[in-house]
Amino acid sequence: MTDDDADTRILNAALAIRSELAALLPGDSTRIRTALDDHLERAKSASGQERSEIVDEILDLLTAHEPTRMRLRELDEVRDTERGAAADLWSPDQILAGSILDDGQRIEITCEACGYINSLAFRPPADDPPDCQNRASPHPLLLR
Repeated sequence: MTDDDADTRILNAALAIRSELAALLPGDSTRIRTALDDHLERAKSASGQERSEIVDEILDLLTAHEPTRMRLRELDEVRDTERGAAADLWSPDQILAGSILDDGQRIEITCEACGYINSLAFRPPADDPPDCQNRASPHPLLLR
C-alpha cells in the first residue's frame, strides 16, 4: 500500500467521523469540526509530502479524544506507514533512563512506600521510576 492509499483511507475515515462529531463529542464538536474542515480543505489541494503532513495533523486531531480515536479504529485500522505502528499508539523509546545491567543480572530494590522488594534488570533513575512490582497496591516505585 502506498502512502497515498493510506492518506486517502484516513481522509475518508475523517469525513465519516466529521458527520458523527455531534454524537461523539457533544461539548466540543463545533471546535473540532471547524479544525477538521480546515485540514480537509487544505488536504484537497495538497499533494505528496504536504498532503501527508496534513493527514498527520488530522490524525493528531482525531486521536486526541477517546471517542474519535475509537471511531477511527472502528472505521479502519489506520497504520502509520513510516513507523509501522497503529496511528493512535503512543510509543516512546520503550527504555527507561538509567543503567542497564549485564545479561541475566538482577538487582533488588526495596520500595520505600510499601517495603516490597522489586527485582529489576536495570537501576532506575530517581526522576523516572518504574511502577512498584507489588500487585497488592499499584504505585510508582519510591526510591530514596
